[in-house]
Amino acid sequence: MPSLRNAIVAACKAAIDQAGKPAGSVVRRYMTQTETEEKSFNVLPLGQKSTEEVRPGAGYITTHMLTVGVVVRARQGGEAAKGLAPDELLDPLLVWAVQALMADPTLGGIAIGVAEDEITWDVESFDQEFARALQTFTVMLRTNATDPTSEPSA
Repeated sequence: MPSLRNAIVAACKAAIDQAGKPAGSVVRRYMTQTETEEKSFNVLPLGQKSTEEVRPGAGYITTHMLTVGVVVRARQGGEAAKGLAPDELLDPLLVWAVQALMADPTLGGIAIGVAEDEITWDVESFDQEFARALQTFTVMLRTNATDPTSEPSA
């Protein structure tokens, strides 16, 4: 059985990869350097901080603060990008990521909540030039301390 952490990353990807996402965009888990799409979202876990506590009736509980990164990329120089600065080109993708993840901050009941953290912008060059931004979100969840696949019982 997968961990709740794994389920949360999958739920984040599913939330972004639904009807209404920016036209022509592709959503993946992780990134590859061979991406050639005009627009893409890449969802990946970046880090986790955890604290443990004892709760009456529930035993040892671990609260996790999982940092999930959403990397958005858009190809510069395409017809849709003419006259737009890199941050303007990425803005609709960043807006969609926030709207999609905050529509259900419990991600179907497996998270306690989602909070938007920060955004960093960049331009990267492979065979073509891409505008790129990393938007991070913190997802709070709880598990039994001895089993990362299960939620606490109380």
